[in-house]
Amino acid sequence: MVIRRNALMANLPLATCVAIGLFAVPGIAGAKVAGRPGAGAPGAAPAPITRSDLVAKLHSVFQSLDTNKDGYVSQQEMAAGLAAERASRIAEIQRLRSAAFDQMDTNHDGQLSRAEFLAGGPAIPPAPDAATVIGKRDTNHDGSLTYEEYAAPVLAGFDQHQNAQANQNGR
Repeated sequence: MVIRRNALMANLPLATCVAIGLFAVPGIAGAKVAGRPGAGAPGAAPAPITRSDLVAKLHSVFQSLDTNKDGYVSQQEMAAGLAAERASRIAEIQRLRSAAFDQMDTNHDGQLSRAEFLAGGPAIPPAPDAATVIGKRDTNHDGSLTYEEYAAPVLAGFDQHQNAQANQNGR
């Protein structure tokens, strides 16, 4: 099977099939496509990617996959690209695991005791202070929350997000 570059850009179903290859592309796999949740780094919200950015990345990836520069990506070229990306991901996972192990191995003996393992997990954040939470939402300052006061900031944030999405999709 050979994929022609111009056909890729012009033919949406074909582009959809080739999009599977996006998971083999650094920067695209973790990118957040506008309107869809991304799978970026834990704790980090990836910046939304515009359609033009996505097209530019697709073009760049296609060019890198087309190693013989004939305007086509053959099965062999795709297989080589996928294998290289897989090797890169495996190396990154191993690096992260090694760093996590080293961080948890506090006595540096090359082994994790139960205590080191249990202490090495993610920090558990403290519980929010109830008075602070109520104080931020208690618009009538009576020391308690009505449903309207409780829900207002959450609904305002939701509406703001929906409006931003609608504006973004309306471009």
